[in-house]
Parts: sequence; C-alpha cells; structure tokens
Amino acid sequence: MGKRCGVYKYVCDGEIIYIGKSDHSIESRISGHSRESKFKPFLKKCKIYYAWLPNPAFTTIFETYLINKYKPILNAAMKYDKIIPFNISEPHWYEYNNKNGCVYHIGDEDKYLSSQIDELERAHNEEKILLAKQYNKHIDELKKNQNDMIDKIKSEFSLTCKKYEDEIHELKVLSELSASYKEQCDFHKEQEDFWYEQQQHYAKLYDECNEQRRECFYRYNDKANEVALLQMEVASLKQSNNEKDKEIAHLRAIKNDKPSTNKLKSKIKAMFLFT
Repeated sequence: MGKRCGVYKYVCDGEIIYIGKSDHSIESRISGHSRESKFKPFLKKCKIYYAWLPNPAFTTIFETYLINKYKPILNAAMKYDKIIPFNISEPHWYEYNNKNGCVYHIGDEDKYLSSQIDELERAHNEEKILLAKQYNKHIDELKKNQNDMIDKIKSEFSLTCKKYEDEIHELKVLSELSASYKEQCDFHKEQEDFWYEQQQHYAKLYDECNEQRRECFYRYNDKANEVALLQMEVASLKQSNNEKDKEIAHLRAIKNDKPSTNKLKSKIKAMFLFT
C-alpha cells in the first residue's frame, strides 16, 4: 500500500505501554519494533492499534500529546513533567492484524478532520455562550455599579447642598456678629488708648520711684560708711581707755605698796606729760 501517515499504540492488560508514529508506513515501524529487545517481553500478550491522520504535522502533534497524556513505560523521548492543560479528541483506532497489516479505510482522514471541525465549532459555540454570559453578567454588574454610583452621588450632592445651606446661614450670623463686633472694637479701641496713657503714666512713676530708690541706696551707703568710721573710732577710744584703766590700776597698786612720794609724783607727772 502507498504512503500513509498515522499513529499506533501498544496496549498490554489495558495499559498503553508505547505510542509511536509513522509518516510513511506503520507496518514497517511495527515490524521493526518486533526485533527490539524492549518489546519482546510484551509481544505475545499485547494488542496493537493504529489510526490514520491527514498529514505528518498531525502525527507529530498526536504522538506528543498521547505520550504526555498516558506516559507509556517504553517511551523515553518527548515526555514532560507538567500535566497537559487541554484535551484533543482521539481519532478512530483500528486493531492491527499481523496477517492483514494496516487496512486503509477510505475517508478516515476526512472523518477525523470533520470531527475536529465539529469539535472546534462546538467549543467555539460553548465559548461564545460562556462569553455572552460573562458579558451579560459584566453588563449587569456595570449597571448595578452605575446605579449605586448615581445613588451615592445623589446622596453626597444632597449632603453637600445641606452643608452649603448651613454654611450660608452661619455666614449670615457671622455677618451680624461682625457688625456688633465692630462696634465693640471701636469701644475697645478707646479703652486701649485710655489704658495706654495710664500705662505710660505708671511707667513714668515707676522710673521716678527707681530713681528715688537709687538715691536712697547711695545715701544709705554713705551713712553706713560714716557709721563704720564712727564704730572704728569708738573701738579705738575703748582700746585707749582700757590702756588708761590698766595704768590707773598699776598706779593704785604702787600706792598700796607705799612708795616714796617723789617717785610717785614723778611717775604721775611723766604719765600726764605723755598723754
């Protein structure tokens, strides 16, 4: 048979153990696996399935997708750790027969492409429905938010108007108070002028009192100095008197000892001459 693109799989006890592809001949690939050592333990008890695909691009995509979906134990290449986040519908699988090989079914590629187109249209329609629901939900939320915003703006506007009305009323009251305050200010200005004059007068009196206080202080210092001098003179006189008292006491002592009259007179005379 001519060149045909497709994929094939080895299934053992319900588990897929290998997935392969061929862009030319599936029989040649299966025949080659029968001579590989890793396949020999499974050949007697496994079944082989194959599926036709439109072109080599489909075989590469499907082989990679199926290997990462089922993680076959005999596949080493093209395995990834992450989980595939999407699903691809699989083509129709036919069981492989060693006697007849791969039987080509006319229209399998077209059937698969049609199924893929139908699946894409279905997914597209589901996505359109989902987007329409999301759009309507978003519109409803926007309308609700808009209504809430309008109500909020109305409420804030009412509060603002009430606030401005209160402020206008306060301004009117303040205007009336301002006129009264101006009259009071004029009166207080006269009072301030009067008290300023009184302050100047008392300041002048305070300066005069300070001047008199300074004069009294200077006079007090002068008198204090005079008193200190007098106290020093008094102390000197006291000291002189004490010395004279000692002399008199000495003379009395001499008198009591009855010295000669001439000697006594000479001492008295000397004392008075000294003084």
